[in-house]
Amino acid sequence: MKTKWLAILAIVLIAVPAATGCAATSDSTFEWRFYGTEDFNSVNAPVWSECFEALAERTEGRLNVEVLWLGEHPYEGFDMLDVVSEGTCELGHTQGLDLTGVEPIMGGLSLLFLVPDEATGKRVNDRVNEELINPYLADKYNLEILGAAVGGGQAVHASKELNSFEAMEGMRIRVFNKETADAIGAMGGVPQTMEGAEVYQALQKGILDGALTAAHYAYDQKWYEVVKYVTKWNEFVFSDNILMNLDAYNDLPDDLQEILRDTVSEYSVKVQDEMLAKSVTALEAAASDYDVTVKEMDAAFRTEVVAKVQPLVWDGWAERAGSMGDEFFAIVNDELGS
Repeated sequence: MKTKWLAILAIVLIAVPAATGCAATSDSTFEWRFYGTEDFNSVNAPVWSECFEALAERTEGRLNVEVLWLGEHPYEGFDMLDVVSEGTCELGHTQGLDLTGVEPIMGGLSLLFLVPDEATGKRVNDRVNEELINPYLADKYNLEILGAAVGGGQAVHASKELNSFEAMEGMRIRVFNKETADAIGAMGGVPQTMEGAEVYQALQKGILDGALTAAHYAYDQKWYEVVKYVTKWNEFVFSDNILMNLDAYNDLPDDLQEILRDTVSEYSVKVQDEMLAKSVTALEAAASDYDVTVKEMDAAFRTEVVAKVQPLVWDGWAERAGSMGDEFFAIVNDELGS
């Protein structure tokens, strides 16, 4: 009898590590779904789609992602935290500024006139994601930001050059959240909210005097047919994020987890490069195709704007963000060397 039990024990001891090893290198196929919140004709959407095509190839078809963009599913950017958390899709796309009303910390990078350039914004975003946002999202939503790019090239596109408080006085400028509205108000403008699809006609009819956005978006939407001045405020950078459900991720074997992370990391860089390059070429095309006047923001004006915006916009946002707001600004100040 003793011999029989020893034989059974030996079989169990051999079987357990073998089963664990099989799970880590499983040949199972995983079918995931990705919901994007941009039109496929945007700058970043084709690159993210290419990312998931590369992922299927690199995993030899073991991890396949069905990609659906805006209009192919019923959700918007502000829905993505819940949609991914609930497992409706394993991966979801959103931008930080889409989420300021839901989770203020997600939109901190988009505070107007916070960082001077995209490179600083990228350093801040990487640290904020690692040190603040991902631990918070994992605990509250069971998800993390798997990939992130930083977009810039922001400007005000208007009926005249906007390089002073006098020029801003009474200008009706389209904004897209509380923080941008507060900032435009502090500069003397009149903030206006409306859907992006309505902006062209509003600019054409004089309902709007100008609007904030990246140059490539303004060019693609043909705004330069109806506005002839661009003032390069470089007023904010924004985060373009891929959210991932952690339960789905933890179900993957180790090798697929590694390939997934490496591939999304690689294409995050490509998305960022594409967005920044397109803004540069868009302004060149605006000048040549539409005779648009492009001006840099005056440095002295920017300094004055920051003095007005900080107590009204930054401090108000930090209060809404709670303790993470203070931690966020500690990271920003560290990266700015102040």
